[in-house]
Amino acid sequence: MKITPSQPAVLSACRIIPSCRQVVRSSRLLLFFLLASPTLADLHLHTGTIPISRGKSLDLPQTNPNRPLLWLVAHDENADGNEIRLSLEKNNFSVLGYVPDNGFLLRGKSADLPRIEKMPDIIFVARYEARHKTAPGLREGDEVSVLQVVAGQRLAPRRAKHSRALAESEDVLWLEPAPRFEMLSDIARAQPVMDVDRAWERLGLTGAGETIAIADTGLDTGNTHTLHPAFQGRVEGIAWAASTWADTYYNPHGTKVAGCAVGDGSGSPDNMYAGVAPQANLIMHGITGPNAFLFGDMLDESLLRGARVFSFSYISTNWFGAYEGMCAFFDDYTWRNPDFLFCSGAGNDGLRGAGSVLPPSTAKNVLGVGGSQGRDALLSTLETSQSIWDRSSRGPCLDGRVKPDIVAPGSLVCTTTRVADGSLYTTDSGTSFSTPYVAGCALLVRQWLREQRDVTNPSAALVKAILLNCAQPFVAGETTRPNNTEGWGHVSLFPSLYTLPGMTNRFHDVKTGLLKHQEHVYNVAHQPGVVVHAMLVYSDFHGNPAAAQTAPKLVNDLDLSVIAPDGTVLAVNDRTNNIEQISFMPTQPGTWRVKVRGHRVPFGPQPYALVMRSEPAGPRITSFRVADGKADLEFFSPRGTVLRTTGDLAAPKPWPLEPEAPARLRMDPARNVEIPLAPLEARRFWTAE
Repeated sequence: MKITPSQPAVLSACRIIPSCRQVVRSSRLLLFFLLASPTLADLHLHTGTIPISRGKSLDLPQTNPNRPLLWLVAHDENADGNEIRLSLEKNNFSVLGYVPDNGFLLRGKSADLPRIEKMPDIIFVARYEARHKTAPGLREGDEVSVLQVVAGQRLAPRRAKHSRALAESEDVLWLEPAPRFEMLSDIARAQPVMDVDRAWERLGLTGAGETIAIADTGLDTGNTHTLHPAFQGRVEGIAWAASTWADTYYNPHGTKVAGCAVGDGSGSPDNMYAGVAPQANLIMHGITGPNAFLFGDMLDESLLRGARVFSFSYISTNWFGAYEGMCAFFDDYTWRNPDFLFCSGAGNDGLRGAGSVLPPSTAKNVLGVGGSQGRDALLSTLETSQSIWDRSSRGPCLDGRVKPDIVAPGSLVCTTTRVADGSLYTTDSGTSFSTPYVAGCALLVRQWLREQRDVTNPSAALVKAILLNCAQPFVAGETTRPNNTEGWGHVSLFPSLYTLPGMTNRFHDVKTGLLKHQEHVYNVAHQPGVVVHAMLVYSDFHGNPAAAQTAPKLVNDLDLSVIAPDGTVLAVNDRTNNIEQISFMPTQPGTWRVKVRGHRVPFGPQPYALVMRSEPAGPRITSFRVADGKADLEFFSPRGTVLRTTGDLAAPKPWPLEPEAPARLRMDPARNVEIPLAPLEARRFWTAE
């Protein structure tokens, strides 16, 4: 019977009878549900819902008892999933994944099923069959993407032709239509856009000592001796499914992408068209054709050669907002290599509106990047990066997660091009270019952590948390943060790293992690006049693409809360996303406590990163310019509104703010501002450094 979402999935199943200490064997093996009264929750697969109910028994065909098979199990909702997982592993079952709600995907021998009888919280066992792991609509001979398990329970994707034998393989976890990959084809660096230039000038960050891996159409000539001058001496190239890593594509997509991340601007006036990390090393994976997407080998090679940031400017066009097998693979890879950060473009389908975001940016541990308006330095257009690019894909994901995570310039960016085309630089648009911009920022964050904060091996979660915690909301009409247009906001690098006088920028990269109901508490001192932004980010265990797309993909669930001295609690309790933030003003005397707690952790312990950054509670200055006795000032208000004003330095009168202002502003030649805030409180803030 074909299972559709509207039909309950009738399964070969089992219940375990506490009074019966043996598995009943006959020509057909009978297995049963638990007779106790557990808290039940159905299992939600992509191919249909499996109802979990007591008192029902079904037949399971007899199989070779020593052949490893795939199984579905469900456990009591109130039980500790991590303890159950460990018990299953002790009883010779490999736990391959999570199935919402409260289930696991296992591999093990039917001869070992009696061991599960001793586990009182297991309420359901069934075979995981071909029909459960085959996406609806697949036909014999179709090109499919195969998610399979290899040595060490590691996930690995590959392409194949669909067949019954493939679906029945006990190594195959999920089959879906093969993804149809599409490309997401100096001004952007400046303040107040990405604010990278000040990170270069004030913090000395250039990407030196860091390495990025990019998988794309290749790089210029594919010869380290004749490459574009912006990359000389810093590139290793690897060809996949081709004899060269040269960029032979009609639109030199890979060369453009690489320039945004690590081009050094050579050949442009004063190197003005340099990318974000102009001294970082580059590993270019030249990919041509569908067989070139050998992600497992590609990522392993990147790790081996020192890369810890991976930029991928392609999208899969199968399902908008979906969690595909490739998403599970990327999440699994980060779970196993927690210092490896993936950056992926959200897509260029924003004109479709909400839900237009595309894989693999929809993966939980991937930093999904949207695009803002850029400005074309070559053509001198008037566009500025203060609005979302209309084609930048929007969230949410099908399971409700917020995507994209962050945005960067994606429209009319200036970058490198193939030398043979007669020019060194060109312009283009797409989240293809937003992505390497953010990936380059991640390289600078890693360099800052390594050189200035003595963190030699930061987790991907920590790098994400630093970038997202200070991302600036900028889209008119968006009243919540995060949102499905800009995520947490526009990347703003320098304020993410620089600490204003009297402020703090603390972080904790907790690699030991938490189990269910465990908690870590961090104290914050009473400090009037500031706001503290506390952000929790963690790289979650991979979701299950065979689960219903609308079912939560969050597996391990950590909670962030803040407790005031009087006991008042601020909490997020997000059951969907693996990123949480609380902003608070510690005005009440006494010690404030920031708490991270394990709510549900079936695959524990769960590592995490916590960043706590303080800044003045008033508007934060982002731009200050003086010319001919006049000053131009730009800053973000506490509400996130971009405000601008211009006035005479000698004038004592308040200056008006545009648009509607929540405060009055004064300026004097000493380069500070006085902002009277309602009701009568006055504070002084030094302008942006």
